[in-house]
Amino acid sequence: MQKIIYQKLKEELYYQKLDNGLDVYIMPKRGFNKSYATFSTRFGSIDNLLYKDGQIVQIPNGVAHFLEHKLFENEDKDITDEFSKNGAYLNAYTSHTRTSYLFSCTSNLLKSLTLLIDFVQSAYFSDESVEKEKGIINEEIEMYNDMPESKIMLETMKSMYKIHPLKDDIAGTVESVALITKDILYQCYERYYHPENMMLFVIGDFDVEEVYKHIEVNQAKKTFAKYVRKDIVYEMIKEVNQKEKTIYLKDVFPKLYLGIKNDPKLHLSVEKEKYALMIYLDILLGQSSENYELLTKKELINNSFGSFIEVEKDYSYVIIGGDTNKPEQLKEELIKILNSDIKEEDFENVKKKSHGDFLKMLNSLETIASEFISYNFSGGDLFKSLDIIESLTYDDLLNCKKFLTIDNLVTVKMKKEGAVNK
Repeated sequence: MQKIIYQKLKEELYYQKLDNGLDVYIMPKRGFNKSYATFSTRFGSIDNLLYKDGQIVQIPNGVAHFLEHKLFENEDKDITDEFSKNGAYLNAYTSHTRTSYLFSCTSNLLKSLTLLIDFVQSAYFSDESVEKEKGIINEEIEMYNDMPESKIMLETMKSMYKIHPLKDDIAGTVESVALITKDILYQCYERYYHPENMMLFVIGDFDVEEVYKHIEVNQAKKTFAKYVRKDIVYEMIKEVNQKEKTIYLKDVFPKLYLGIKNDPKLHLSVEKEKYALMIYLDILLGQSSENYELLTKKELINNSFGSFIEVEKDYSYVIIGGDTNKPEQLKEELIKILNSDIKEEDFENVKKKSHGDFLKMLNSLETIASEFISYNFSGGDLFKSLDIIESLTYDDLLNCKKFLTIDNLVTVKMKKEGAVNK
């Protein structure tokens, strides 16, 4: 194993690419009584194209999420119960770019690790079970469509993106789920769940060599088909899909979301762009900022207000908003704030705060694991974040202003059914 030492953080990370292509990362964290493991594949909701028999074919939206559901199904036992018997908590999630299976435990790490690897690396689908699962997932889709925060987030994504699959719900639609078959699931599983496309990350207070050997022995017993890498690039256009939109739900508190899509030509490195945007928005709209206090005093926002940033290799966007009784006034105020200048003094202060926030993050095994995967799959290194933060300049922050402009901004308002659209 390769030992990577991060001197500034006083942290160690061990890495090995196994013979089958699986990337294994093991991080010792002394003094923690909990261990945490994630097994992740580079297969998310935006992956709706499949390289098959020398051609690129379209697959229904929602397949990555559907596979996440189906892998929990086992002919012989309840996977969740098996983890519980070992004192471990099992979970999984699908994002735009990946699917992760994870557990935390305070004992029986190796047993739970075997369970995690084995159930993710074995799949069984029948026509009957796939049809049954469609009903379950459709209920989930309908549930999220009735949740105001989920609904307005999806509508904001649809407003920003016209072609890119970011516009589509992670779970798909009732119509797309209906098109998913057993054969499609197997094809995507064989392509995207190959060790070459996956990463295993284990963190906690344990014997690193023992954990690594356990993983190595497990993988040596299994055989996999030859992996053919074929990266698929999704078309991205600068223009937004729809500048203004109003949606209505029953018994909902009014909301306003602003979505700002980055021009791919302005894309920085993943780490640099992410931290530059975080600092920039913290200065302008963070809870300790003058603007946040002013918007609160004007009763334009409440504690639901905030911003969400997603930065990946091929795209990035920002969503800002929350509850408001005065969406038009709030929009005007936010645009004015986004166009305002920031002081270099504020930059230096928030930069120091970001430095401290990152160090605090290292006390959460779950956050480390999630962030490490995100950075790694985007070609970055989470543990070099301090260097990135320290390297940021005032000019880097000013570059964010080129991104956060009205030219690539969309507005989505959510109102109660029967309200007048003003």
